[in-house]
Amino acid sequence: MGCGIASPELQQLALGFAAVRQSVDLLTTQLAASQEQMGSGIAKLQADEQEILQKLSAATPRPSAAPTHKPAHVTPPPSPAPQARN
Repeated sequence: MGCGIASPELQQLALGFAAVRQSVDLLTTQLAASQEQMGSGIAKLQADEQEILQKLSAATPRPSAAPTHKPAHVTPPPSPAPQARN
């Protein structure tokens, strides 16, 4: 076996590795694009959530403090005089 020229098997293996590397590079690029798209989607959802919460808090009428009524002081009726026992 000579060292000068690569055998057809090695050339085919090298081509296979090159194809695998190209596929991995493509998948890496697609994954990065998907992650960026997801990040943008999440940021938009968070902004939308904040907007909705602001609209809800502005639209919800705040209950005004109800005046507290102090109960009128009621004087108990006079108790009957104790009767003397015989």
